[in-house]
Formats: sequence, structure tokens, C-alpha cells
Amino acid sequence: MDFRVSDTQLIDQAMRDLAMGSLSAFLIPRAVAPLSPPPVDPPRHDQGDEDPPGQPSQWSVTDRVVATLRRCVPLLPREMQQAAKSLFTRETLYWLAGFLVVWAGGHLAGYGEAIDVILLGVGYAMVGWSVFQGLNDLGHGIALATTAKTQHDLDEAAKRTAAGLTILTINALIALVAKVKPASGGKRPVAEELPPPPADPPLPPKVPKPDLKTLREQYAEQIKDAKTFEPQGLTREEGKRYLDSEQGAQLLQELSAADPKASFSQVYERGLGMVRSGSDIPELRKISSPLVKIVPQGASVTPYSPYFTTMEHLDEAIASGKGLDEYLALPITSSAPTYDIYQISPLTQVDSPAVFVNKVAPTSELGGLVQHVGGATQYIVPNRSLWGSPIKIGSIGN
Repeated sequence: MDFRVSDTQLIDQAMRDLAMGSLSAFLIPRAVAPLSPPPVDPPRHDQGDEDPPGQPSQWSVTDRVVATLRRCVPLLPREMQQAAKSLFTRETLYWLAGFLVVWAGGHLAGYGEAIDVILLGVGYAMVGWSVFQGLNDLGHGIALATTAKTQHDLDEAAKRTAAGLTILTINALIALVAKVKPASGGKRPVAEELPPPPADPPLPPKVPKPDLKTLREQYAEQIKDAKTFEPQGLTREEGKRYLDSEQGAQLLQELSAADPKASFSQVYERGLGMVRSGSDIPELRKISSPLVKIVPQGASVTPYSPYFTTMEHLDEAIASGKGLDEYLALPITSSAPTYDIYQISPLTQVDSPAVFVNKVAPTSELGGLVQHVGGATQYIVPNRSLWGSPIKIGSIGN
């Protein structure tokens, strides 16, 4: 029996299985023939700048990827946004979306490398070994887009796609468009077949840590107020399930008591953000001992910041040798060569206020240019009014 299928059938089936959750991996020992992309889905609506009607689950796969590409433009660094807007014409968007769908699905069958070479060739020349992280983020973003069912799903896909494009640079995307966009005759291009990779390719060297001074100068607007700072902790659904629990309800109660004028939706989103900053479910504790927090030397502790730890856990962070900004997963705006240590203690009239303890999640900032592993133990203090004013007790180097 002949089990061979066309590229179109393979991608369509793989994407259907992914969307249904019945496929987690798809492996073929060796792909055959150069990649010939399936026809781009004809738009079911006027190809303007607006999304199609209805929910993404009702759209074609191409429409979902086009919507994701449009959404990722405002998430790119400022200097890339104008170039992306000029590049993303209606025609180019639909052609690019069609090829990216094939590329993301092509990695399931082993032939996505045909487009990898275009992105790698230009991307490596621009950013070196970081290009591999860029390819990974771009591929995951497009894969998320193809199975998106809600607007939130598209927003999450756009974040991951923008992270990849930020690393790869707009030049790599221009090179890809030039390669895949049809000529005036309307013929679809075919990516060249690549020679097999070497048996044991060398591992890429460790990517050097970005220079914070340069990043602060280049991305001042994005770094301000940690606008691009993204904890990679619990999912939104996991956070919601926790807030529906007994301990989650107490967290919301504490937050509401701290800010009685806040609406329920404001309190809920604050609580959700706190829960998702960790890599595991928070544990409710009642404590009567002091907590500490580090801030850049010369700065002060804001009256609403909820993230603290104990001196014992701060000593563990120091002993880890990873650097405090790395282990505590601090945003760039809070990273410094030297930190001041501040201590807060429960008010004498308060009987052991509630805190919520978990591990700091890994974080990503500037679309993945800066990433921290986290891992420190954090104490979330939802109601600072039950604690005294912060007192400086010392300083420490990063």
C-alpha cells in the first residue's frame, strides 16, 4: 500500500491534529523532495487591515497567521516597526503567512530547514548564535497562531512571533519575502533542496550576556516601566484556577483590603499577575518575621511592591553564584552593579499577616534579548498596610 501524501495533505492533517490536541510530535526519518507550498487560503473577507468576522477558530489558518503578523508589529523595537509596516502589504502578508504555515508544519516532517537557511544565513550575519533562539521563538509563535481559537490566543502568538523577529532582525524577514514572494509571472517559488547536515554539528558557543548599558540606550522606551518584561511562569488558566481556590480567594481578599477603591477586575488582574510571576503554585503562610527586598543603590522601595524574600533566601541567592539579577529574575530597570537591602516587619498590632510563597519564574524582556532563569524563593506580600515602612539595613554587589 502506498502511504505517501502530498505536502498539502501532510500539513493540513498535521495542523488539524495539533488543533485537536491529538498530536504532540510527528517524525518522518527523511523528507523527500524540495518544499512546494500549498496554495494560500483565499481570504474569506475583504483583505483590509481588519480581522475577519467571528472568532479565530472560524478563520482559515492563513487568516490567523496574517492577524498574528499584524499584531506583532507594535511589539517590535521602535526602529523595526516602520520597516515592518512597509513590508507587510496585503499581498506580502498573505504570501508570507502561507509560507510560514508550511515552514512551522514542515519541521514536523523534517523539511522546514529549506526556509531555515534563508533566515539563518541573514540572521547569523546580523546577530550570531542568537539566531537559533530567534528561529525557535518564530516557529513557536506561528505554531500557536495556526491553532488559535480566541483573540487572546492570537495575542500570545504575536508576542512569541515578535520575540523571534526581534532577534532575527527585519533584514532576515526581507530576505525571506524576497525568496518566497512570487515574481510578476505569478509562479510560486520552490525552496532549493539542501545537502544533508554534517553528522555531528558543533554545538553553538554560549551566547554572551547582553551589555545592559547598550540595551538601556537602545531600548530606553521599552525598558521604562518594564513594559516588555514577561514572566514565563504559570499560564493564565493555571492562575485562574488558583484564584478560584480557597487560598486564591484569600489572596484576592488581602489585595482588596490593601486598595478598597479598586474594582474587582483590577484586584483580580493584580492577583493573577502575582500568581503568574512564579513557576509553581503559591503556598499561603502566616509569618511574623521580617522580609527583605533589594533595589538599585540609591533607589527606594515603592509602597505597593509585593515581592520580597527572607534574608536566608537572599543568602541562598548570593551563594548560587548566578548574580542576583539572574536568580531573582529582575527586570532591566531594576538591575544594577550594587543593591541596597531594605527590610520590612509586620506591625506590632498585626497577628502574623498572610504571605504567598513560591519560586520566581524565568523571565523574558525585549522580545527575548534579555532572559533570566529565576529560581529564587519569593514572598508575595499582598497587603503592605500590615507591614512597617522599609528600613535600609545594608548594601550588596550583584
